[in-house]
Amino acid sequence: MGETDFYKLLGVGRSASADQIKVAYRELVKKHHPDLFSAASEKAKATEKLRLINEAYAVLGNAERRQRYDQEFIQQRQRRARAPAAAARRKTPPPPPRQAGMRRKTLKMPKLRLRFSRKWAKYSLTAAAAILLLIYAGRSVPRLATVWVLMEKLEVSPPPNTSPPVRAGAGWVRVAEFASISKCATAIKEKVRQDEREGSRAVYDEQNGTMAITFYVKKAAAQEQRPMAEAESSQKDSTRRVRNLECRATQRMEMESWFQRTLRQLGLLQ
Repeated sequence: MGETDFYKLLGVGRSASADQIKVAYRELVKKHHPDLFSAASEKAKATEKLRLINEAYAVLGNAERRQRYDQEFIQQRQRRARAPAAAARRKTPPPPPRQAGMRRKTLKMPKLRLRFSRKWAKYSLTAAAAILLLIYAGRSVPRLATVWVLMEKLEVSPPPNTSPPVRAGAGWVRVAEFASISKCATAIKEKVRQDEREGSRAVYDEQNGTMAITFYVKKAAAQEQRPMAEAESSQKDSTRRVRNLECRATQRMEMESWFQRTLRQLGLLQ
C-alpha cells in the first residue's frame, strides 16, 4: 500500500462512514475521469489520478481491508516516531561506569491482576436471589382473619333470705379466643363436663355444638330433710345457677407473611 494516505486522497476523515466514503469516491470519479479531458497530458494525469482513487476506494470501501490498512498505517506512524528517538539515543554518550562498591537496586512493582470467575459470579447471584426470596417471604402484610370467641353468661338466682345477698353474673364475659370453630366447641364441651360433674344438667345446640346451657339447682340443707311434697312447694328457697356458653365469630386484623399465607392456602396452617 506504500505511504499513500487513502483517506487524504479521497478527502475524508478517518472516522468517515462507509456511505461518506462512497459519496466522496463518486464525486472524485466524476471530477477526474479521463474522458473529460482532451489533451493527452491532462488525460494521462487524470488516468493516474483515477487509478489512485480506485485503489483507495478498493481498500476503504471494504471493511476488512480498511481495518488492516488502519493497523498498518498506525504501525508505520509509530515506527516513524520511534526512529528519531532511537537516533537521538545513539548520539547520547554512554553513562560513566559504576563504582565497584555500589550495588544495583531494582525496584519491583507488584502486579495486580483482576480475575473474573464465572463460578464466583454464579454463586453471588444465587446468594443474592436467596436473600431477596427470604426478605420477600418474611414480608408481613395485613389480612382480615376470622376468630371464634367463647362467651359466657352466668345467671344466679339466690334465695330471697340469703345474707349477704349473692350477686348474679354481670352479663356476657369473654372467656377465650380460638382460631377455629372446632376448638371453640371443644372448649364448650369441657366446661359442660365440669358442670355436669357438679350436678348440672346441660342442653346443647345439636347442630355444631357452638352453644350450650347448663342448669344447676342447689337446695338448702334444711330443705333437703323435708318431705318430697313440701320440698317441691318451696323451690323458691333453692339457689339456681344457669350458665350460658356460646361461640361467636368475630374478625380482627392480623399480620401475615407470604410464607404463612402459602401454608394456609395449602391447608398446612390454620
